[in-house]
Amino acid sequence: MAEKVKCLIRKKEISSTQEEKVRQSFLGYLLYSLNYPEKDIGVEVPVYSGSTEVIDVETHKPKRADIIIYED
Repeated sequence: MAEKVKCLIRKKEISSTQEEKVRQSFLGYLLYSLNYPEKDIGVEVPVYSGSTEVIDVETHKPKRADIIIYED
């Protein structure tokens, strides 16, 4: 069975890839060192140009931002 890590924002188990380890480390920094509230952070958020979702021309899948910090 593949190693898993619990996402600090999504609250679900994720495959523990090197990319995910870096993402979770940075999320921890945002939450615990910079004190951003969880509600202001988004993970794997779809990217839009105006009202149109941006699609990757190679994979034909929606592009997603790894981490977003929302501002009030």
